[in-house]
Amino acid sequence: MLVAGCGDDGGGGGGESQTSGGETTAGDVGDVGDATEDGGSSGEAPAEDPLYSVGSIVADPLSRTLFVQTVRELSGTLDLSNAIEVPGNARHFAYGGAVYIGLGEEPTIERYVPDETDALQVDARLSFQQYGITSIPPALAFVDDHKAYLIMHDALVAVIFDPTEMLILGEIDLSSLAKPDLPLQTWFPTAHENRVYFPARRVNEISFNIDPLVSVAILDTDNDTLLTVAEDDRCVSATRPIVGEDGNIYVMGDGRNGVVQTVTELRGEEVPPTCLLRILAGETTFDPDFFVDVSEITGGRTAATQMWQVPSFPGSAFGKMYYEDEVPADFDVTGPNVWGLPVFKLWKINLGDEVTAAEAEVQPFSTIDFGAVPVDGQLYFGVTPTSGTTQVYRIDPETNVTTEAFEMTGSLRDMYRIRQ
Repeated sequence: MLVAGCGDDGGGGGGESQTSGGETTAGDVGDVGDATEDGGSSGEAPAEDPLYSVGSIVADPLSRTLFVQTVRELSGTLDLSNAIEVPGNARHFAYGGAVYIGLGEEPTIERYVPDETDALQVDARLSFQQYGITSIPPALAFVDDHKAYLIMHDALVAVIFDPTEMLILGEIDLSSLAKPDLPLQTWFPTAHENRVYFPARRVNEISFNIDPLVSVAILDTDNDTLLTVAEDDRCVSATRPIVGEDGNIYVMGDGRNGVVQTVTELRGEEVPPTCLLRILAGETTFDPDFFVDVSEITGGRTAATQMWQVPSFPGSAFGKMYYEDEVPADFDVTGPNVWGLPVFKLWKINLGDEVTAAEAEVQPFSTIDFGAVPVDGQLYFGVTPTSGTTQVYRIDPETNVTTEAFEMTGSLRDMYRIRQ
């Protein structure tokens, strides 16, 4: 059921207003959504009178618009009649019961809070114009009530700001992450204890040249410094870091959503694997004794996205796998072309010293689209929109079974539970 007067933009997360068990993240899969926390819900049961902020994207070949609305139930059909419309590739985050909208056509974050009717109302704005950016990037990590990091891959800086007072506090220089002719991409940060982990992948979207490393930058949140960059050459292109039940940091090397795999195959070069790596708890380098070739645990399927985690199930995560045999014979799979085909399925990945995986049951094929969203102990995802409407499904991480959840206008980008 919709709540009158609500609406706002979308990102790629979901669940509770961000911090689940101390971890917060933000995301995009080549724009597969972005958000704080693993998309994020706390994974706990919904409140007696929950309120959710839902973001959807309506796009055509030339433009994209974010719509955000509040709803009290994740069921039925969600249209956009009461949604806030935000032009451009805007971002949707949540923390502490508030919604933060990163504008797509100016470098400003707007903070919204629900009024007595549950409609979202702007109560603060913060401009980042001095950093030379024209819109808000997708990488935002909330550390606590008075510290958050907005990681700007174009400006090569992590800006520290207070999300309560809406004031800029300082910045961390990230220029050491730059490489010639390979623009930096820093989506999907994860805050854990006194560190923020984020991918430092470098991609030339025109030539399809991709830095042949998995690189994860680590910020020290006590001292507001770039602590180090963990790098590994056993596979390519890091995605969202995931904190396992064992306290280790797990990272998928998906080849920039499979682009490396398709491009190297077409060039007649050796195709690198998609893989799972980890940084042991408290360490700052990748574990040299841990390496999982994803195809060996998925019956030959390769990873095509980041991982998403339901916080109440920290022993596992989910990632979309590529079903190459479902691609039409005459289809050009070069670069990101395949992202728009319904040839992907979510798999549950059990993390630890021994890693196993299983395809989520009763699940339709989907595109990469805007990824998945953990809310209220479930993982939600949408399939390819038909006539502008998306069917959203949810996976129970305990049973690994998929069921229908609700329909919505546009593509599901992210959701958050903002009333606990």
